[in-house]
Amino acid sequence: MATAGVARQHAGITGQAENCVTAVFCACVTTSGQAWADFDVYLPDRWAKDPDRRAAAGIPDELVMRTKPDLAVAQLERLIAAGLPAGRAAFDEVYTRSGTLSEACQKAGLAYAGIIPCDLAITLASGAIIRADQAVRNAVSGRRSCGTGTKGPRLADWALAGTASPGISCSSAA
Repeated sequence: MATAGVARQHAGITGQAENCVTAVFCACVTTSGQAWADFDVYLPDRWAKDPDRRAAAGIPDELVMRTKPDLAVAQLERLIAAGLPAGRAAFDEVYTRSGTLSEACQKAGLAYAGIIPCDLAITLASGAIIRADQAVRNAVSGRRSCGTGTKGPRLADWALAGTASPGISCSSAA
């Protein structure tokens, strides 16, 4: 057996590319504490397409490469099917950029907050399409650190912005 899924890839905890294993996880958070509710190991494409490497690590043939947002949507669906009482979701920009997790939250009736990159085009409630950083320019309510990355501090400006999608509050990475 070998460690599965190790590859040079973005590590959210450091904000840079690292030789690591990446997991997508869901945590339940209450005023009493937090606990992991579900997780999946992300299988990089180069692993998915290498049968010898898969066999050496014991990865079953039926396990296919899925994007991180697709893994998160599957987790959300499993947790809802299991009856987990969820009121809202929060996630970082890789999930917001794809749109699939946002759509799944809307379908499930969950409010959500997602970090959006500055250059992401969003549709305002008025129908205007603008960059995310323009939408929150005058609405910044707080700047928070996401850690230090390869280009220095990773900061996010948290603000509410009225969008065409109901139940959304977003931040724009500074």
